[in-house]
Amino acid sequence: MRITFNKKKNTKDFQKLPQQAIQGTEDFEHFYRNSIKKLIHIAYQIVGDKNVAEGIVHDVLIYIWEKRNEIFITVSLEAYAIKAVKFKSFDHLKKRLKKEKLQQEILNSQPDSYNNVEEEVYAEELKTEVGHLTDLLPKRCQEVFRLSREKLMSNREIAKGLQISEKAVEKHMTKAIKQLRIGLQKV
Repeated sequence: MRITFNKKKNTKDFQKLPQQAIQGTEDFEHFYRNSIKKLIHIAYQIVGDKNVAEGIVHDVLIYIWEKRNEIFITVSLEAYAIKAVKFKSFDHLKKRLKKEKLQQEILNSQPDSYNNVEEEVYAEELKTEVGHLTDLLPKRCQEVFRLSREKLMSNREIAKGLQISEKAVEKHMTKAIKQLRIGLQKV
């Protein structure tokens, strides 16, 4: 393999340099210095975060160095590094989007469960307050209201059971609901 040099800058042409030519630390350091900015720029264009882009590029270059004797690069080292940086950047982006989606799903599910608990507590407090206000109703009115709401009896069934007219049941229910409405407005 032949390594070409740029006579103006006295640098190796890494666009044509195959993997086999970078065996020594000096060659790799030279490639690193000449390619790092370009590779970071490519990664940054994809991930949009300079620190993440730098980390991706460093990971790729470390991988190339550590595996230099195991990987076979059929294109130039620069082309290989660019492809690897792009792949790693898109992989990072994919993982980040997946993580953000999961976090959003968790956030979306939390308010529902929080609201359910909050609603249950509110419903329990409301039930307690209605029970307290019902206790303040006149005895017959209390009895009619509880049979209607707690025992789920119809007006006809209540009238028959208490031996009063359906009209009287309606009157007691109207009075109970009116008192409860007034009492609950204060809460």
